[in-house]
Amino acid sequence: MLDLPPILPVAATRTIAGHADAVVMAVRWRKTSSFAIRAARSRLPDNLVNVVGVALNQVDVRRRGYFDPNDVSYYYNQYKEYHA
Repeated sequence: MLDLPPILPVAATRTIAGHADAVVMAVRWRKTSSFAIRAARSRLPDNLVNVVGVALNQVDVRRRGYFDPNDVSYYYNQYKEYHA
């Protein structure tokens, strides 16, 4: 496993990522813009880098639930009480 610096500002990251079996991009919830995610992804050539997913980090589950009642995180408080 490699833990590399950000893709956009560090050119070496793009080169090193090409040597990995798979790449998971870590993005900060409500901080990293979708534009930045797309720009970073576009700098990783498909024929050299196997991007298998994106991991959201620092998600505030309680705040996330306010955005979409169809999302399971909307019911976070109910789950919390169930396991108490």
